[in-house]
Amino acid sequence: MQAPHLSASVVLYFTKTDVLNQQLDSLLKAMTEFCKEHSGASLTLYWIDNSVDENYHQSLLDLIDGRELPGNIILKLIRSQENRGYGEAHNQALQRLENGTDFDTANESFDSKKPSHDYHLLLNPDVYLSKTCLLECFQQMELAPKIGLLTGKISDNYESVPHVAKRFPGIRPLLGRYLRLPIWLQQQQKYIYADKDSKKAFDAELAGGCFYFCRLSALRSVAGFDERYFLYFEDFDLCQRLRNQAWILRYSPDITFQHDGGGVKAKSFRHQWFFFCSALRFYSCHGWRW
Repeated sequence: MQAPHLSASVVLYFTKTDVLNQQLDSLLKAMTEFCKEHSGASLTLYWIDNSVDENYHQSLLDLIDGRELPGNIILKLIRSQENRGYGEAHNQALQRLENGTDFDTANESFDSKKPSHDYHLLLNPDVYLSKTCLLECFQQMELAPKIGLLTGKISDNYESVPHVAKRFPGIRPLLGRYLRLPIWLQQQQKYIYADKDSKKAFDAELAGGCFYFCRLSALRSVAGFDERYFLYFEDFDLCQRLRNQAWILRYSPDITFQHDGGGVKAKSFRHQWFFFCSALRFYSCHGWRW
């Protein structure tokens, strides 16, 4: 049997180097554990630098030069010529996946060749994997071929629920949460699956985008992220389009990671503008719910 080849992408925007080093350490530990069960496995990791800043990019090159990575982990740095958003940056990595998973810009879809990598991990830079995280993801995907996306349990102090699984949001609970208003609380709790036992796996409608372990064929079936979203809702849009293609999105408490940037935080006016513009696009595409 051929050894598994995993890939991952992380979008950077002036991310601190100590955060990146911590994430790299967690990936190394997770790959070490993975290779105990799957000898010869490899990981191709893409960093997409969206800073468009010479000094910051040089700091990334210095960090890479100073790290000694094992031979089965390849780190590739992609420099964006302009910052066109989170989803477009991840798509750059998907375009560059080797041996038949490049993005066909003429047809706006991934080509039909068999990929050399079967699974791709979409990560925020402030997410740190447990040592069994990759192994658990791989095993669950292998057992259930209809799962297109896996998300897991957040091991640190997050919110009232230790995960980012979500129901399709009505406008009321979404505004209440993102504007940090104590209104429509019952709807807010339903939106975050507070009624579900977080110690048991369940199929979700959507999931926040800090950690997605994806089947590449699922990503290819929806042509990756919709690049019209600059920031916010590109993750929900991806989930909704995956479900429209009959892929299952599953939360599993056996998949664990830490997310330092988790939770709902106050937003600047600029970020609120991005949020409302993306919300308008999302609901216009997928239907309005109150």
